[in-house]
Amino acid sequence: MFAVTTDSLRAQAAALKIRGESFIDGKHVPAASGRTFPTINPATGATLARVADGAAEDVDRAVRSGRRVFDSGVWSRMPPKQRKKVLLKWADYIERNLDELALMEVLDSGKPISDARAVIAETIGSRFVGNVT
Repeated sequence: MFAVTTDSLRAQAAALKIRGESFIDGKHVPAASGRTFPTINPATGATLARVADGAAEDVDRAVRSGRRVFDSGVWSRMPPKQRKKVLLKWADYIERNLDELALMEVLDSGKPISDARAVIAETIGSRFVGNVT
């Protein structure tokens, strides 16, 4: 476990680059309509980012992409041992970026940093949560 200061969290928050596009077919893309909506920091009322306002067309595009990948067999026919390696690599990535992910959750939801870290850590089975001073 390690300690994080409020000042260091504020500095990290100021440096965050939050993308507002959807992630479909391996790419960041705007909503088909071009519309966005603000995501607001509940603690300050400040706009964190403008987020793609996805609608049915965007959902359909994402589902088609998912179906195409599933049907290709890249994942669906991958041996379980190989899938495990991929999932563990993903969990490692989440754990390496735990602080940044938790900070984004704090800014978006107003949740305490310790709660955000705990939820993300539990998602990947990590015991690494830490404290804020």
